[in-house]
Amino acid sequence: MVQKHALVALCQSAVALLLIMACTAAPVRAAQLACPDFAPFKMAGMAGQRPGIDIEVLQAVFSRIGEPVTFLPMPWKRALEQARAGRVDGLCGCSYLPERENEFLFSDKLGYHHQGLFSPAEAPLPPGTRLADLAARPDGRPVGVVRGYTLENQLSGAGVAVLNVVDDAQLVRVLANNRVDAVYAFRDVLRFYEKAEGLGETFVYTPVGREPYFVCLSRAAPGAEALLGRINRGLATVRADGTYDRIWQSYGAQP
Repeated sequence: MVQKHALVALCQSAVALLLIMACTAAPVRAAQLACPDFAPFKMAGMAGQRPGIDIEVLQAVFSRIGEPVTFLPMPWKRALEQARAGRVDGLCGCSYLPERENEFLFSDKLGYHHQGLFSPAEAPLPPGTRLADLAARPDGRPVGVVRGYTLENQLSGAGVAVLNVVDDAQLVRVLANNRVDAVYAFRDVLRFYEKAEGLGETFVYTPVGREPYFVCLSRAAPGAEALLGRINRGLATVRADGTYDRIWQSYGAQP
């Protein structure tokens, strides 16, 4: 009988120990995503603004998979360096480039960046204008573009003279002040700053193309492949239940 009581006590102690271990287990580590400001998609570092389309979508994604996430605002160059080294889990968003394959895993499509030409309403570009058409203009007038964007390389590659500016807010101002007769920009980004400058939707938009972008996870970060699978599962869920479209529409943007 004594042995039986001892065995029962031992079992109870083992169960109690397991319960204590379960309750004191280390919490799930929050994924860390570096997010350069890129309104209206990423605005974690911009005071007085909503966090941005991509960040709100990713908040919903991580909520669906039941995991925490931290968004770290930082300049693009630093974000890229941190992600490459695995010091953060990845980037809130980036475009696919073949040379990035060795460093990053790419999620299912997070969205599209539409890009095109903007011109004044009083002197719009002809419908269907392409970059090659601008290069062929006899006056050789430059087209405004933000320095460092891939759009700058596209203009130069097409033989178009460029006027470089520091950001999209300045791009709006140079077009509004007639320093150029066209600018090349990401549609939703320029529309955001056009409204921020109090101009509404003054400029005429001529679409040129669109490119998909993705959540980009660092191959150097632990557990990247497993995290990618969970993110893709969450993305599918927020698309299916309408959350994805509602977030985009709340910013006045189109996926």
